[in-house]
Amino acid sequence: MWPDALRNESLLDRFWEYIPWDAVGARAVGHAKPVTDPFFILHDSRSGSTFLADLLVRHTGVAIPPESNVLPRVLKKCRSNRIATRRDLRRIIRIVFQEEKFRDWKLPRAEVYGALRDPLPFDRAAFFARLFGLWRARHAPQAPLFGVKKGSYAENHEAIVGMFP
Repeated sequence: MWPDALRNESLLDRFWEYIPWDAVGARAVGHAKPVTDPFFILHDSRSGSTFLADLLVRHTGVAIPPESNVLPRVLKKCRSNRIATRRDLRRIIRIVFQEEKFRDWKLPRAEVYGALRDPLPFDRAAFFARLFGLWRARHAPQAPLFGVKKGSYAENHEAIVGMFP
């Protein structure tokens, strides 16, 4: 059931309020800028989330990568929040690339490692912010916002809110 506040206006109309229109058209220069404020579309199956994501991408220029299980996989397999050494970074990148659907992001491993290796140390939030920024720089450099769509991420909502309040 929809909250009362959303019954009389569409989600897309409400979303328009949050788009930084002055940033539309800005291009990534030099290196990928980390995404520190992504939004997440958490959903049930057959709920219209793909339609919503397509609308956002086509009509607002939002960047949304292909669905993957990379975030819960990293949270499960990489218990430490700190990535302190290049060995730690290689391990977390190996975990990312073992996730089958991450291949759909079309990011070469060497490019990911090169973009994330300096400066160390950083935490998982910074790791994901850099990874999201790399995808956006490569596939949607003009996108003013970055979002992630995956229903199973709802299971990790506390960790997500902790990383991206």
